[in-house]
Amino acid sequence: MKGNHIMKEYNKKELKSMRKGIILGVTLIVFTVLATGGVFVHGQAYPPSENNDDDYETALYTVTFRDRASTYAVENARQGESLGGDMPEDPERSDYSFAEWNTQADGGGESFTADTRVEMHMSVHAMWSDGETPEETEERTPEDQKNGEREEIIKDLNRLERVLLKLKRSLGGEVEEDVEVETEEDGEIEGIPEGFTFDRNLSKGAKGNDVRYLQILLNKDTATKLGDTGAGSPGNETEFFGSITHDGARRFQQKYKDEVLKPVGLTNPTGFVGPQTRKKLNKILRGESTIEPSSPPEIPPEPEPEPEPEPEDKPEPEPEPEDEWEPEPEPEPEPEDDPEPEPDVEEDASPCEGQRAFLDTRDSQEYSLVEVGNQCWMAENMNYEVGESWCYGGDEDNCDDYGRLYTFNAVQDICPINWEFPSDNDFKEMERYLGVRQDELDSTGWRGTDVGDKLKSRGEWDGTGESGFSALPTGVREYTGNFYGIESGGMFWTSTGGVSFAWARNLYSGFSGINRTMIPKESGISARCIKE
Repeated sequence: MKGNHIMKEYNKKELKSMRKGIILGVTLIVFTVLATGGVFVHGQAYPPSENNDDDYETALYTVTFRDRASTYAVENARQGESLGGDMPEDPERSDYSFAEWNTQADGGGESFTADTRVEMHMSVHAMWSDGETPEETEERTPEDQKNGEREEIIKDLNRLERVLLKLKRSLGGEVEEDVEVETEEDGEIEGIPEGFTFDRNLSKGAKGNDVRYLQILLNKDTATKLGDTGAGSPGNETEFFGSITHDGARRFQQKYKDEVLKPVGLTNPTGFVGPQTRKKLNKILRGESTIEPSSPPEIPPEPEPEPEPEPEDKPEPEPEPEDEWEPEPEPEPEPEDDPEPEPDVEEDASPCEGQRAFLDTRDSQEYSLVEVGNQCWMAENMNYEVGESWCYGGDEDNCDDYGRLYTFNAVQDICPINWEFPSDNDFKEMERYLGVRQDELDSTGWRGTDVGDKLKSRGEWDGTGESGFSALPTGVREYTGNFYGIESGGMFWTSTGGVSFAWARNLYSGFSGINRTMIPKESGISARCIKE
């Protein structure tokens, strides 16, 4: 999905000459998925453990507030509860007045309010009515206008005072302890555009400006600072989420554990910047919460990955006979006539058994095949029509070009006889063969330096086509029914999952790796089959 921008404009004519104007930043909107490690699909509340259904017994659902094609806010609520005081403020737009939030983009759904009970991951949409807002039409007296301008001037003077305090501190001057100099009065942080919000999940391997802004924010507190020198340190922030940023995020989560970890039932910080962590970060950016510098918190060590089981002991070889002498075997009698040796029959041991295509007799569709290592994969997305499957945007031509988008339940029965739905481990085997390091295979997020480019098709987007897997930018169908992301990204189901979520793979334009993440089973994404 191409970035969407949210910009608020202020009328400089209403301010005195003392004001220099405030240029608000531009917010880049990308997918919130699946985070997990989430790019692309909304709804991952925290990084789940593989095959651990306990992670989902107490459901925490995400409500995404959208204004036109942009994400305005993201909030979380437990199943059956309402947002209440966490409901975002009404958006503003010149020449329009905000009417309500609605569950359908065309306004044909149900109204969503602070009292609406949340029963699933969902997106709601801003509804507007023509005409100016009451605040704009209300007649203002000259005294009201003067007071408003005075308040704006005071705000600018406060900002100037804080800049001077920062300068005084940097020159070694004493600053009163109760003066907050790290964040501005309205949450502004130097280096982060005004109005920016964290609106996607971040984890190891993530890239982008939002990663750099995260590092800037973490560096504002000695408890979460990424270092004094080197990459990620103050003034040296980067756009890559690596181990240093991961550790800083864990310290941030531990420091604010009551707001970040406890609401989702976690006791140990994960380093995964999901909805609950982003909520706290965004409160700081909006000025609803201040950074209170402190010493680094004590955090428990991350659990070591479980070692692979040792192979079973081989049986002890039978002892040799004690006799030192063994009789020589009698020579076999030579045949009178040496028979002609039978010609060797060369067996085709290739994974695809020499086949380059497969004809699905159920609907007469033909799929190209590709061998990746010791596996035989279909090199095209499944297009077998079943319930809970869709063409992108309802356009049949997209099914012909990209295949169908399936829910997790629908994809269980789409593979033909002698073919099966690939597991998380099947994908790992392919990823290992293409270059994902062993120590990355089980991690969540973006992995493999260029494995994603190898899997992508060549020509349709930025892939090399090296593997022959020919992944396409199919887009996805959100669990709320919205389609997005065609020509920008694609996802594939695996057969491995828990109660409400399942493992998937995500490829995205501009990212060379492959994202391993968990997404809601109600999502509609692509599927491939692998030979049994």
